[in-house]
Amino acid sequence: MDLFTPVQSTGWPATIKPRPDHPLKPVGIAPDIRSRQPNRPLQTNKFYNNLVLHNQDLPVYTLPYSVSWTNGRGPTNCWGLTVSYATPDQRTFGPTTGPCNHASHPASYFYSPPIQQSLVLDAAELNHQTALTVENPTDMSVMVSLRPGGPHAAPAVQFPLVQGQGFVTGLYTGARPILRSAQAILSVQDSMNPARQHTQLRPGIQRYVMQMNDGSTWLVYATHRPGTAPLSLYQTDPGVLQARGGFHGSIQVARVLNTPAQGWGMYDVAAGVFAMGVHLIGRAESNGQVGTYTFAFNKGDVTGGDPSFASAPLLMFALPHHLASFDSRTRAAVQYNVAMETPVKGTARAVLADTWTMVEPELPVSMGFLPWDPRTRQTVSTMSAAVRGTISQVARQELTQDMDAQSDLESAYFAGKALAKFALIVLCAADLLGDKEAAADGLRRLKASFARFAENRQKHPWVYESTWGGLVSTAAYTTNDPMADFGNSYYNDHHFHYGYYVYAGAILAHLDSSWLHANAPFVDLLVRDYANPSSQDAQFPVFRSFDWYHGHSWASGVFPSMDGKNQESSSEDAMALYAIKLWGQVKGDAAMEARGNLMLSVLARSLQTYYYYSPGQTELPAQFAGNQVGGIMFENKIDHTTFFGGDPELIHGIHMLPLLPCSPLCRPPAYIMQEWHDTFADGRADKAQGGWRGVLYGNLATASPNTAFEWFSQPDFRDDMLDQGASRTWYLCYAAVLAGG
Repeated sequence: MDLFTPVQSTGWPATIKPRPDHPLKPVGIAPDIRSRQPNRPLQTNKFYNNLVLHNQDLPVYTLPYSVSWTNGRGPTNCWGLTVSYATPDQRTFGPTTGPCNHASHPASYFYSPPIQQSLVLDAAELNHQTALTVENPTDMSVMVSLRPGGPHAAPAVQFPLVQGQGFVTGLYTGARPILRSAQAILSVQDSMNPARQHTQLRPGIQRYVMQMNDGSTWLVYATHRPGTAPLSLYQTDPGVLQARGGFHGSIQVARVLNTPAQGWGMYDVAAGVFAMGVHLIGRAESNGQVGTYTFAFNKGDVTGGDPSFASAPLLMFALPHHLASFDSRTRAAVQYNVAMETPVKGTARAVLADTWTMVEPELPVSMGFLPWDPRTRQTVSTMSAAVRGTISQVARQELTQDMDAQSDLESAYFAGKALAKFALIVLCAADLLGDKEAAADGLRRLKASFARFAENRQKHPWVYESTWGGLVSTAAYTTNDPMADFGNSYYNDHHFHYGYYVYAGAILAHLDSSWLHANAPFVDLLVRDYANPSSQDAQFPVFRSFDWYHGHSWASGVFPSMDGKNQESSSEDAMALYAIKLWGQVKGDAAMEARGNLMLSVLARSLQTYYYYSPGQTELPAQFAGNQVGGIMFENKIDHTTFFGGDPELIHGIHMLPLLPCSPLCRPPAYIMQEWHDTFADGRADKAQGGWRGVLYGNLATASPNTAFEWFSQPDFRDDMLDQGASRTWYLCYAAVLAGG
């Protein structure tokens, strides 16, 4: 089954109107893109977004390298593309976070130098009038052009950027190349010297070995187009190599960390070809039990069809979670002796292959609306009559709350949380407690509250804005505050915000199939905004939030950032994907349901590698991993804090809420118990502020359901111990059935 087919929607909600005047306009979009397709959707949450924002000169983290437009910046003071690579010894660590049983005094954050002018691919024609434009921006790649005469001029050099690329490649079309560095170039060895010929190099390729005064070694490969002159470089300054004339072909650079005998030949084998893009393929097999996803890289070269180049393998770098899930064929292409550290994703390994296939062998197909036991991987729903009666009283009391008032808010995020909370209570009443009367009344009122948003009557209505291409709140339009409602209008947090509505909609459709037909176009629209799976959908970019290379989503929208994209709440990432799975299930859309299963499995693997740190974790620096959870994950930094405070219950809790059946897939019981023991046991959880106490004990229910049930069933329980998006009914039901009834 092909998982990346378009969302099958029955129409566009008449209440969602278009609007062309987004407060922030992208910069650097190639004019021909807009002239051919004026309403083409643009990516807002991808690794290269810094190139279409502000001054366009903040870093792009392709991994293992980062690149940035030099834009006249010192010390090289040029207009080429800077290539940076930071080694682990260059990391900066923040002050300690205090004593911790798991690891004493871990660092509060760490990051790498975001811009180092290790090597700059420049051209003599580039100057202060140079414009940077982007072409063919996709979910995993982009082409960058440097145009010396402004945005409408022909490019002097172009750079295909693809996540994981082993070389940074510049494509020259007659401009005169200049290689610059902030370091002094101590020596240059040229493979054109007959004494230094390399038999693995294909005809037409030159190799230069550059030794820098910081101890680094860089390889430079030049491939000239047939019928044109090869590259001829000479040194004009300590940090400058200049070509003697114009060049037609590719120049590729790579830093090597080992000796020639330990892997330079791999670079020789792959030189001359480069990735131009990625075709993503997803499939479900074995009756949906097994999922695979494939990166089929689009390969290019400058020879115009030389068969020796067509057969050359691409050199790409895989992250640890890729390596752990490679199929046997891809694993055979891994070059384990060539490894490079990434800023926050551990050690990347070189792969010589044009295609990667990753396997998730056990998709959560058994997971549905009710609690899911990670030990048996089965849905559980049994509880005793006495417990059912006790929880029914709580459910009836909570269902007396005013759903309308709690969801009629300025914030799409908090309104969605309220709808999801009440949807879960109604679900419990109907499917776990057997209280049909309470469920029917709650369902009726929930439909009425949800209708405000489906009919777009909320305080800040949604619009489809065509500048970027997406569904946004009008909050920033009316308040002139880009961060209104957590930046929704600027594409922050869309999967968090809209995931709650999709989840609530799935429960409504599950409980009343007649509700589905009228409301499906609205819920489909939300799914398409944050997780459109197909370029055939012309209204939305492909996978706005989820990053298939990193294995998790990015929350930040169209805001420039020195440390790249970021995401805080990993658990709300899981919620948004779980909502897609359930919505596909109630719609009868098998591809959507299977896609949700696959995305959840990939996410769980990624989170357990990069976000959640169990004893023995090796991918993150030891002096940080003692924090047990990341906090805010950037592409270049991890900060053990939140955007709203630094108390332990906030930092850990934002990765726990909302508690859902998918939670134990991502947060295994053993990890939860270790986290609890080290950070929240011995009464520390009871000192947490407000509703965060409920979040902590709800999370504990996965690993110690009896303890959690006892806490939530205490006779003097107060509602102020619950998060505004959580219910005591659900916490009690979840703990009771996991405890065996």
